[in-house]
Amino acid sequence: MKRTSFLILLFLILPLFPSAQINKISYGKFIKDWLVLGPFSGMGIDQDYLESVGGESNVDPKAGDIVETKQGEPLTWSLYQSQENIINLLKAIGNYESVTAYAFCHVKSERDFKTEFISLGSDDGIAVWFNGKLVSKNSLGRRLVVDHDLFPMEVKKGNNRLLIKITQRKDKWEFVGRFRLGVSGRLFMLDGVTPHNSVVVQALKGSQVIDTALSNQSGYYQLALPAMGSYTFRCQILNGYIYYNGLEKQTIKSSAQDIVVQEGILNQDFHFAPFKKGNWRHYTYLDGLASNNITTIYQAKDRTLWIGTTAGLSMFDGQRFTNLTTKDGLVHNHISAIHQVADGTFWIGTLGGLSHYNGQIFINFTVAEGLASNVVSDIHQSSDGMLWITTKDTETGKKNFFDTGQGAGICRYDGHTFTSYTTDNGLASNLVNDVHQSQDGSLQLVKNRDLGKSTVASLDMMA
Repeated sequence: MKRTSFLILLFLILPLFPSAQINKISYGKFIKDWLVLGPFSGMGIDQDYLESVGGESNVDPKAGDIVETKQGEPLTWSLYQSQENIINLLKAIGNYESVTAYAFCHVKSERDFKTEFISLGSDDGIAVWFNGKLVSKNSLGRRLVVDHDLFPMEVKKGNNRLLIKITQRKDKWEFVGRFRLGVSGRLFMLDGVTPHNSVVVQALKGSQVIDTALSNQSGYYQLALPAMGSYTFRCQILNGYIYYNGLEKQTIKSSAQDIVVQEGILNQDFHFAPFKKGNWRHYTYLDGLASNNITTIYQAKDRTLWIGTTAGLSMFDGQRFTNLTTKDGLVHNHISAIHQVADGTFWIGTLGGLSHYNGQIFINFTVAEGLASNVVSDIHQSSDGMLWITTKDTETGKKNFFDTGQGAGICRYDGHTFTSYTTDNGLASNLVNDVHQSQDGSLQLVKNRDLGKSTVASLDMMA
């Protein structure tokens, strides 16, 4: 009797410790249930932190399994079931810097698929193994963008192993993933070799556009579909559309053909004649540009281009570059904003203050002259001649200008004095990246990341 009771108890307990979370493939549905493990010290995207348990390509953990770090610290694979689409590793593992973590699950398929697409986004770097095969790796620090990476994989019937590795520098630490019904191919000219670059490609269900992509320099495109079914595919050209019909060559007169999509499709290529005129010319520091790292571009009233870089300001007249740096009087070489005002002079925002340039000399402004912060994100002159400068918290901004930072509000300059406005004056947020004036005279202030907009009813309110 005791033995029978023990077996029954064991039978009841075993389901609480599955080999891993099992997620059935469902197009468009985010994967929310994972086993997570971490943190491991360091951000080595090429370092196998799981070497002691068989390595990244062989791992097949269950909840409760323990992995020991090289420092001798035991880490446990733990179940994390997210209520949100995005997997927040700060909640799942903790708030750390310069570390790495893993997430694992089983993906169940009802049949074999030669091509299934998985789309991912991460903050920061990411590496992905599917059934032990490394299918994607990106070591760059970046912000999370849903569906940023879309790549094909071969799926077998039953359970498939999906392992994701995510590095963390600081601040947000998260990833998101889901399966998409993908279609990809290339756009070629009639020679079958030369690619069509920057051409809009669309998938349609009836007359409704389902997804849109832009071909890259190699003519490659990727589309994601919500479900199996019949679709039409087309490319947009100057005077209409070219529809895919399976022929070796397509023209604007080619009829549309329904393509039945039951799994991912590779190599759905278009072949059509060139339709663009002119050629792109690329400019680098070898042509006289101050730096290859471009931060902003502004076209002046005389149609010259003013190009902000991380190493100074470049003016391009169509033939040659003229560069201006701190040696010429510029307050700082990292340019963040350029604006030409009504009198034809230029205001230059940088990560070290604000510069006014009249074509001959620079006059510089910093916090010592009343600027709210030395880190300027945008500049705009309103119709009444007032200059509006959006800024970021100096210390945070200098560490990483593109992070959100604390925000320092917005400044108004009347030609003599800076006046700062923050949440203490009714501003919705101190974090403002862009400023524009609408037709009714009100200022439109755009916050970073979520593009939340805080509108000032009229300039008189800021007087």
